[in-house]
Amino acid sequence: MQKTKLIVAVLGVAILIGLYLTVSIPIQPQSRGVKEFELEVKDRKLTLSPPIIKLVQGDQVIFRIKADEKGEFHVHINDKEVDVEPGKISTIQFNATLAGRYDIAWHLPAKPGQAEREEVVIGAIEVSPIS
Repeated sequence: MQKTKLIVAVLGVAILIGLYLTVSIPIQPQSRGVKEFELEVKDRKLTLSPPIIKLVQGDQVIFRIKADEKGEFHVHINDKEVDVEPGKISTIQFNATLAGRYDIAWHLPAKPGQAEREEVVIGAIEVSPIS
């Protein structure tokens, strides 16, 4: 009888550990390669037409950004941001791990006496699930 209880207890613990590992370890989409984009912000607008970047889950992404004014390029997919200076190229890298639609924003430098920076949504990223 004791042997049966011990076997049941060991199996129960093994099942609980298996469930814990299944639920707690996020599954990462398989890498689909690197996608590189040369982006330009002009007059506080992304020069793409339409200003939507389409990706698939698992894509590794590199944005090279230039702009006609000082600001901050902000990708809401994973809150990556980078300062951009006129005449210089700035880079953001990220992995598109979650499907969905995410804003791309341009933040203007805060003016003296201004607590908040102005944010302008200049585009979007659409990440499709792996089919």
